[in-house]
Amino acid sequence: MNAKRILRSLATLLPLLALAGTAVRAQDPANFQTDPLDRLRSEARNDLVGAWATKITPPAASGVPAFPGFFTFTSDGTLVATQSGGALPALGNPQLGLWQKDGARQFTITYFLQDFDSDFQQIGSEELHAAVSLNAAGDRFSGIVDVNVYDLDGTLLFSDCCATFEGKRLAVKAPKP
Repeated sequence: MNAKRILRSLATLLPLLALAGTAVRAQDPANFQTDPLDRLRSEARNDLVGAWATKITPPAASGVPAFPGFFTFTSDGTLVATQSGGALPALGNPQLGLWQKDGARQFTITYFLQDFDSDFQQIGSEELHAAVSLNAAGDRFSGIVDVNVYDLDGTLLFSDCCATFEGKRLAVKAPKP
């Protein structure tokens, strides 16, 4: 009696399993990626998440030379950065900020830093706003950045736009033997 029930159940299930297999095979194979890393690489080409070597080039009239930096964009929309340069920003101080994706490869960035004198005393702060575009390969960005400099009481001392802002994605590299 148990054998009859089992056979009856199998007779009911086998056609359903065959239909399910046909449905899976009928779907577009492009929707299935065999390597999850391919999906991650594709997403990375459209996102800022990661570490970047950067360069900001102030307008020539400012007299401030271009200065390098490093930015790390996290997946939760925050960033940590450091840059070196002349009086603005002073002494390569750390910077914190936020970023958001505005379009396919368009991003807005706002970050903050404190300025210090040569005795390491804080003399002010800065708030910067950037709009950048990521290239199709996802390994470079470019755009503009403005700067707002405040005294210790929060009074705006200086505001200027538009420095160019460039970044190159950093990658892990194995040591050379």
